[in-house]
Amino acid sequence: MPRLMAALGRGIWEFLVGDTPEFLVATAAIVGLAFAVHQVRVLAYVSLPATVVAVLAVSVGHGRRQIRNRGRGRAGAAEESA
Repeated sequence: MPRLMAALGRGIWEFLVGDTPEFLVATAAIVGLAFAVHQVRVLAYVSLPATVVAVLAVSVGHGRRQIRNRGRGRAGAAEESA
């Protein structure tokens, strides 16, 4: 049973955090912002979508940099071995 619980914990951690724990923090901040501004509807209508778009833009930029760096690593290794 302890091994099962440990495996479950690792699976949940990998699902929620994965390679980018900063996005888990950003998601928690967005949820916290939603709870904080839920009574001021105009602020909620403006700030929440803007925050989500900003986090999404950062996420896409992060992914593009990872792919670009991964591609350069392979090309550089191929050139060195040739």
